[in-house]
Amino acid sequence: MTRVSLVTVTYNSARTIRETVESVLRQQSAVYSYTVVDGKSQDDTNVIVGGLCQNVSFVNHISEPDRGIYDAMNKGVARSSGDFIGFLNSDDFFADEFVLRDITKMVDQTGADIVYGDIEIFEDDSDRRTIRSWKSGKYCKNILKFGWHPPHPAFYMKRSLFESLGGFDLSIGLAADYDLMIRALMSPGCKVAYLNRVIVKMRHGGASTSGLKPIVQGWVSCQKPWQKLGRPYLGALAATLKPLRKILQVRL
Repeated sequence: MTRVSLVTVTYNSARTIRETVESVLRQQSAVYSYTVVDGKSQDDTNVIVGGLCQNVSFVNHISEPDRGIYDAMNKGVARSSGDFIGFLNSDDFFADEFVLRDITKMVDQTGADIVYGDIEIFEDDSDRRTIRSWKSGKYCKNILKFGWHPPHPAFYMKRSLFESLGGFDLSIGLAADYDLMIRALMSPGCKVAYLNRVIVKMRHGGASTSGLKPIVQGWVSCQKPWQKLGRPYLGALAATLKPLRKILQVRL
């Protein structure tokens, strides 16, 4: 049976981390380990995590300085032991208690190197109205150049593949998750499976969407993985079309 290792990176996440961790602890019928990597939060993040996970044997909780979110994610993978890995952001949560069960079943049934699914993005207010539905659809390598990619919070991959790619490339900046997914999906012989269900509920906002400057930086960064692969033209095309695809996901 596939063993899934999950990583959550935190920094001053006291407002949201309880819901994140509780959604992990509620997972049923799955074999997994959970690593929470905190960047020395100054609020009550570590108190909350420690209280929730005090007597949970499969949770590894560390708090130490890091060089940003992707450095912390690399640390989390290095300190986990599962043969399949995924990431749950500290302000997101699983859609239900059977997410990891369904991912594990998909891996075991298909022998996939990568499994991905869908996410819903909601307004962070009392109504929690869903404002975007990211329906990934089945994988086709050719559509990567047209800006398609799975949502990173719903993207799971073999540890051996992650390690062979060197993990997250910190030089890419805000698009390091996109970079890793593109390199993984383009890996020769990589087997990819689509899990047709919502995996994660995600709060609206984030470092890559808060203002014009990050958007411009993201456009530049999203070309870098294609340049690594020797395809600079496709990088410019994909980086331009990538944000436009979000319009189709909006719920009015």
